Amino acid sequence: MNPDNAAWIVARKDLLGDEVLEVGSMIVAGQEHIALRDSIQPLVKKFIGLDMRPGNGVDVVANAVNIPYGDDSFDSIISLDTLEHVDWPRDVIRECARVLRPGGFFFLATVFSFPIHDYPSDYWRFTPTCLKMLVEDAGLEVYGDLTPETEGTNPMVVKVLARKP
Repeated sequence: MNPDNAAWIVARKDLLGDEVLEVGSMIVAGQEHIALRDSIQPLVKKFIGLDMRPGNGVDVVANAVNIPYGDDSFDSIISLDTLEHVDWPRDVIRECARVLRPGGFFFLATVFSFPIHDYPSDYWRFTPTCLKMLVEDAGLEVYGDLTPETEGTNPMVVKVLARKP
């Protein structure tokens, strides 16, 4: 996980609301010091971590294409450094949009120029334009600018903050 992701979200803590779902929440061994949960959970009333496998930081084990919550369940959804590991990114983003409340925010960051990792479960790389297309396809609106982690045409990480109308 990118150590700057938590700071990106904390800087926008006023957008989180009360109930937050983190999709792809498992804390990888050796990365506990940059885990998102420690930074975000104190800022909200309810923080739920969802991942497809049990582990540290996981409250709910489920596939992100079938999130076990009803429509409009969360004030915000966070998915960081996860999208490159899912079989069908479009389906995951649509499912996140489904469980996001109207007016809620989706914080999404994923790698672009980064070595293959967690092989063989590292499938995708995304440009800022692609993330914009995927969130808009799911019925969300880009909120602010798409911001690559670095300047130039080869960013390490791309981020998008989207809002459900």
